[in-house]
Amino acid sequence: MAFKKLRGVNIPAKKQLLIRAICLNYDDRPKWEQKKIERLCDMCGGGYSAALFEAMTTEKSIPQISMQYFVSETVLYDIRKKFYERWTKE
Repeated sequence: MAFKKLRGVNIPAKKQLLIRAICLNYDDRPKWEQKKIERLCDMCGGGYSAALFEAMTTEKSIPQISMQYFVSETVLYDIRKKFYERWTKE
């Protein structure tokens, strides 16, 4: 999997990569970090927190997740952006 900087997210590419790697290794992370991921998904995702959690902790594509959870891709992109930006503030 190649990582590509997310345009529109005001975080340096290396920081985005770190956040992404931490989330993809959710099961191997300490409990406090797992709780942080869950909390941010709840805060940023609201009613779509399960979809956001899947987007952040798996390698499934946004279109796949949007069809599975019946949420628009635009909404997923927006809440994913919030997730990244909130991560750096906590």
